[in-house]
Amino acid sequence: MNVSKAALFVLFAILGAGVLTAVAAGEAAARAAAGLADPKTLFLFLSSLFFASTLYFGTFKFFQKGNPILCVEWAVMAISMTNITIWIFTQQQWQLDFSMYLDAFSRVAGMNLLVVVGFLAVTHKYKPSILADVFILFGVGAIAAILMYIDFMEPVRPFVFFAVHFMFLPFLMMLTWKLFSMGNRTLGVHMVLTTLLLTYIHSIADFYPIPGDATNVLYNYPFMAFTVWAYGYLVIYFAYVALEQNNFSSSGN
Repeated sequence: MNVSKAALFVLFAILGAGVLTAVAAGEAAARAAAGLADPKTLFLFLSSLFFASTLYFGTFKFFQKGNPILCVEWAVMAISMTNITIWIFTQQQWQLDFSMYLDAFSRVAGMNLLVVVGFLAVTHKYKPSILADVFILFGVGAIAAILMYIDFMEPVRPFVFFAVHFMFLPFLMMLTWKLFSMGNRTLGVHMVLTTLLLTYIHSIADFYPIPGDATNVLYNYPFMAFTVWAYGYLVIYFAYVALEQNNFSSSGN
């Protein structure tokens, strides 16, 4: 069991390291210096770096807690954001394509189905087997590939992403209710804000072009999305910790 979890973690760590080595030192440094002189690029870089950092933090913490399904999902998002952070300066198409696939992985089932399954450990004290975890992960990967690379799925892709979030919404509301019922009002308020902000970001993602999105320094979709997701997924992690601690206290240990 522990070997399997370690193998999953090492696999994604290697992938992340491979992405990082894709930066060509001289050219990337020149582009970075030029890009950071632009306020919009600077804020976009900082927000993506912050988001990636919180994701690597979550990956490590879920690995420590022995929750491979959440560890892998946080790792997928971390690798995606590492790619995006570098892509801001390199503009390499393969990096963007890779991140778009990982983004589809998370949006179609990662940050909903996988989170729900992973949270079963603290909501119902149930952990699927490693075999079940692997089966679920491969299934999600296949669905993401179908959405991204099958031509006839392209017109419905935005509606799928939109619908999937609203299928996830009851779970976020349930987490909010549990936190308040436990007496953790501060985290409960953060969970309310997370639910509202995530719903807003997912609702406008493919349907509402922000006026001046290409030039606005702060009021642009990528900056707002990275900032909201960084905040939201940190709150979700701490909600997991709160439920875990509550279970521990309730057991009398």
